[in-house]
Amino acid sequence: MIIFGLIWYTIDSNKPAHGSNESKSPQKKVTMVTTQRDPNATPVFFEQKEIKDIHVESIKTKKTRTFTETNDLKAFTVGMEAAEKGDLLLDEDGSDLIDCEMWITFQDESYKKYFIWITDKEGKDVMIAYQRSREEVNLKFYQLNKDNSEKVYNLLKEIL
Repeated sequence: MIIFGLIWYTIDSNKPAHGSNESKSPQKKVTMVTTQRDPNATPVFFEQKEIKDIHVESIKTKKTRTFTETNDLKAFTVGMEAAEKGDLLLDEDGSDLIDCEMWITFQDESYKKYFIWITDKEGKDVMIAYQRSREEVNLKFYQLNKDNSEKVYNLLKEIL
């Protein structure tokens, strides 16, 4: 379920002249989108924390998608839990090949950021890597198996 809310704010680009009490600041309407899982849905856990949503943004197209459905969340988490895991040094060449950025947000509002690489055009080889901070170059990777790669790829192909 996606909830839309409207927020009004004032832009101060037309500040009154020094000493004037007149304000000419127009109001702008902003739409904020927040996600919320169905309260009756089966909870999905990753690393012992309940997931609120998974948000993915394509680096190339800038399209985004937020996943809240149990089966979608499980496609990512089951794939990562069953994946071959290891350490990866993120160099310039590797960072240029990143297809998507992914954020897993937990119910306690904490989140973890990941990168996604899709290394073949059929989606049979998907790798996800966790980055603790923007400066970190030593990442933990999850090399998804063929079946889980295809499931994740099918969820992402509309934004790639």
